[in-house]
Amino acid sequence: ADAAFRASRVEDGFAAMHTGVMGYFADHANVPPASLSGETIAAWLDARHVSAERVTDVRRVIAACEMARYAAATATVDNGRAVLKTARDALAAIEKEIA
Repeated sequence: ADAAFRASRVEDGFAAMHTGVMGYFADHANVPPASLSGETIAAWLDARHVSAERVTDVRRVIAACEMARYAAATATVDNGRAVLKTARDALAAIEKEIA
């Protein structure tokens, strides 16, 4: 995702981020990525007592990725980089919370 944003390929960046986030949770939940949604991920996180702040962060990242897919004209490189930072920070915090 980072490389795509550096190259100003916004849609590719958001797509890569979405794939990465969904893959992360698919691996941790041991389910196919296609079976996941913001709701199923939130439920999985809630069941592991992950903080509400992190659950909200993940939902926002997924929503931003989906918005970029369906309304690409509204997505920007700066927004993509900000969302990517949120994703990285949230996943790092989640790793600590579920360890």
